[in-house]
Amino acid sequence: TNLSDPYNATAYETWVTLLNMGKHLYAFAGSDSHRQTHTTSASTVYAEERLNDSYLKHIVKGDFTAGPVGIRMSIGDTTMGGHTTFSGKRLILSVGDFQSKQYWADHQYRLDLYNENGLVFSQEFDATKTAYFAIDATDCKYYRADVYDVTDNYIFAVGNPIWNEP
Repeated sequence: TNLSDPYNATAYETWVTLLNMGKHLYAFAGSDSHRQTHTTSASTVYAEERLNDSYLKHIVKGDFTAGPVGIRMSIGDTTMGGHTTFSGKRLILSVGDFQSKQYWADHQYRLDLYNENGLVFSQEFDATKTAYFAIDATDCKYYRADVYDVTDNYIFAVGNPIWNEP
């Protein structure tokens, strides 16, 4: 997710453009290491068990983060990758669980929340514990969240959207 790489930056911009056009696409981070999974994996999935079926059901529905930190977002019972009606609801966000080999104690991190009109919420947080945020959802196409490394000036992790189905 380091957007200082021109290929990553172009892919991210294309993804955002497609989201803003109304397309429903997930962000995903992978690697070409061709090794077993390890603690520096490219995506973060919260699963009920350490079993393939548990991971896969979240990946299939888009409920995961592209990057080495957990972003959880919900509106009502709908999580990332899902579709719901936003009207009269609260959007709940949490961010935390940095993968130990990807966390730098001397860095500052920020959570940025976007919809198709751009940035709607931004807050730096203490990366040593899980941070929680809540906002009133408005009538927009989607919400998505990124974690930004303020110190090194790049997007550290990308959360998948929740889409509005009015």
